[in-house]
Amino acid sequence: MIRFGLLFTLVIIVLWIFAIFDSITSDTAKVRNLQKPLWVIIVLLFGPILASGSIAWMIWGRPRVSPGGGGGGSWGGGGSGGRPTGPSSFGPRGGRTRSRPVAPDDDPDFLRTL
Repeated sequence: MIRFGLLFTLVIIVLWIFAIFDSITSDTAKVRNLQKPLWVIIVLLFGPILASGSIAWMIWGRPRVSPGGGGGGSWGGGGSGGRPTGPSSFGPRGGRTRSRPVAPDDDPDFLRTL
């Protein structure tokens, strides 16, 4: 029984630490229901009490994950992870195509103007 209590305590602590970092590093504009500073205070104050602040953050405050986004919060949740998402980034059958060149000397359009 003591092992179960220790395991439960460790799970609550890990969830609390994750919720603290996730609420602090999430995009302010995407946080739901309350302002970001209020969520951080709720998670800090009520996190250790059976993870109630952490669970509330996960359910009601955490930014929603878009269907094609993959992840949430600071760990890849704010969209596509830096990949282009406009119409030009998808091929004719919906698959991804190569993104545009990054460096000017690799861009054919830029080289034609020289």
